[in-house]
Amino acid sequence: ALDAAFKVLAIGGRCSVITFKCLEVDIVMKFLREREDPSLEIVRAMPSTKLCELYPLVCTDLDYAVRRTARTGRPRMMELGNNPRSRSSGLFSLVKVPRTSQRVHASPREVAERFVRPQPPDISR
Repeated sequence: ALDAAFKVLAIGGRCSVITFKCLEVDIVMKFLREREDPSLEIVRAMPSTKLCELYPLVCTDLDYAVRRTARTGRPRMMELGNNPRSRSSGLFSLVKVPRTSQRVHASPREVAERFVRPQPPDISR
């Protein structure tokens, strides 16, 4: 649903998402991570494969990025008094912005290559 909302939203448009469960929060956060635009300093300093792993947007042809405009809104004490079930709710305010990074023609490394267990130090000496 978030993909469809941002496809029809104009640049500069805002989308508010209300979540009630941890799984919903995870979905919104994953959506944000996949569409986060890296800063120019990061693009210059980081190898392209690592850039694709940390910022999946750079490997896509999307012409927009998504930013969170503020911290997640939580219900106030008055609302909690009137509606105790609202305790777990959260409000995300997202904005569609033009993409600033160029497309990178690289692919992320395999998971086995990314997470290599360090070798224990040699203490036999």
